[in-house]
Amino acid sequence: MLPRARAVRGAYRMTRLDCAATLNWMWSKGTWAAMFVFAWMATGCYSWAEIRPTELEKLNGSYARTKGTVATPSGAANVIEVTVANVERPDGTLMQVSGATDVRITTDSDELIFKVPVDSRVDDTDLIVIGGNRSETIFRLDEVKKVELSMHSPGKTLGLVAGVLVVTLGVTIGALAATAP
Repeated sequence: MLPRARAVRGAYRMTRLDCAATLNWMWSKGTWAAMFVFAWMATGCYSWAEIRPTELEKLNGSYARTKGTVATPSGAANVIEVTVANVERPDGTLMQVSGATDVRITTDSDELIFKVPVDSRVDDTDLIVIGGNRSETIFRLDEVKKVELSMHSPGKTLGLVAGVLVVTLGVTIGALAATAP
């Protein structure tokens, strides 16, 4: 049970001991762990990574799907099958792409985003792309400024989640300390 504030001259105030007991109670009940897991699952930071336009067709048929579950000492875990492709960036370095990704194509006159699933092919001087949200679209390769993939950024996500938790913890401690005598 959550520690109750003590009555002091008709008003309720929490002592420092009560603040510590409340934080201890919250921690023991998994409140902080639950907030962390919820924030981790609810957020996801993505960034765009540029690739060569002719490399897009290497991602045809990319997917990430759950194959089943396996028993682990801590419960059950999902088994996820993911495709992996190596594609070239404009500078010639390789980038590994796991699973399916959204694609953003920028031309001289437009910027289009193709949602998963994305299929593409290069036909002579044209890049032909079809996505889950768009019908077949033809781009002249010499008019394509850049092709970018939406990539999950674990570092940004972790930073966002940690920031939310630090602010939440600071507000909680500040509120508890403000009520202490």
